[in-house]
Amino acid sequence: MGLFHQKPSSVIAIEPEHDIRYFAYARHALSEALRLCDCGPGDVVLLPELICRDVLSSIHSVGATSRFYPVDGTLSAQNLESNPPAKVVIAVNYFGFPQDLEPFNEYCSKTGAILIEDNAHGFLSKSPDGKFLGSRAPLGITSIRKTFRLMNGAALHISDSKYVSNLHSQLAYTNERPPLGMRSRITASRIQRSTRIPLLSLLQVSTRIIRKLTTGSWLPVSSVESETSLPMPINPHQSLRNCVQQLRAEKEVLRRRNLYIATDRKLESIGIDGIFTELTPGVSPYGYAFIANSQQLRSAKRRLRGLSVEVISWPDLPQAIRVDENHFYRNLRVVNFL
Repeated sequence: MGLFHQKPSSVIAIEPEHDIRYFAYARHALSEALRLCDCGPGDVVLLPELICRDVLSSIHSVGATSRFYPVDGTLSAQNLESNPPAKVVIAVNYFGFPQDLEPFNEYCSKTGAILIEDNAHGFLSKSPDGKFLGSRAPLGITSIRKTFRLMNGAALHISDSKYVSNLHSQLAYTNERPPLGMRSRITASRIQRSTRIPLLSLLQVSTRIIRKLTTGSWLPVSSVESETSLPMPINPHQSLRNCVQQLRAEKEVLRRRNLYIATDRKLESIGIDGIFTELTPGVSPYGYAFIANSQQLRSAKRRLRGLSVEVISWPDLPQAIRVDENHFYRNLRVVNFL
């Protein structure tokens, strides 16, 4: 059984299949997807402006060139048809919500581009027709570590059989002991969820104070080098197998959906609306996304304290995306359900 197939018990298995490969990070999965597309020097990869800058390292790894399309306030793609033909076009399922693929399929039909579904945020999430996100395009990537606290873990799903014959063999899993910081966060998270004692929140605050004193920044800041350098290691960790083989998917999806509804109610009471106005059936939300300035952000954090969640700003934009501080790209906030 593979990542995008479910047993009746809702336990998702993660043994290698002909159409699945597992990696440490989604950037490795994307790099492999681009290789399968025969994407290289002289080719263009079309992707959204609203994207983490480190995604560009996958494109850089095959020698291709990045070109960007805008998204609107609903995070839907805009003006795809105005772009010249690209070798690959990437559609992003932001925060576990399905991106409308019809404009992308039309673009691919007209230009011959290959569609890759970036489902980094959407493990366990489905489209209204019941398909797992990440399996709706010829190639799809999913970052499981963004849904669960793992050393690492990502997947490449191949829906078009013509790419399977060129797949590399599954990489071996590593089994090194997680670092102390990771073990502490996992333990604190479990205690906080079961008892409501805010151990994880206190750990995060302490970490940020230390980071501020040592680096001058409260939060990790990505560097320009992240646009060109893939992270190490490449091989997935054994904890990925352990987590997903033991996972009760329905329970986790229900937890996330209930947390989304609770967050929506709390923020609505102070006049903040989410980007996604409907929690459609099948969606397993990565988090709750909203637009807020600094003052609204402070109010939102105060209002959400009882839920034991973290509110973050997302993403670190690529250097090529030049928008002013008032643009919604720079004021996108996410209530993280990790």
